[in-house]
Amino acid sequence: MGGYATARQNGWMSANDIRTLEDMDLIDDEDGGNLYLVNGNMLPLSRAGAFADKVTNTSQEESNEEQEVLAMEKPERRRRQSENP
Repeated sequence: MGGYATARQNGWMSANDIRTLEDMDLIDDEDGGNLYLVNGNMLPLSRAGAFADKVTNTSQEESNEEQEVLAMEKPERRRRQSENP
């Protein structure tokens, strides 16, 4: 099984390749049974490194909204009620 994990994580076997060798039912294409994935984010091999192609343009308004979300109020400290009334 360790060899299958290595093959799956490094993108040279799909789930269905492994399931075929183990005489198991195949996973539908819609569910990703024949996808070849790479370790890390488990992306399809064709999309490996795709994140590097994206250009991020964060506007000042979006940045301010993020800051507002991150700035949380501190909760009030609650005192324990003594067990003896």
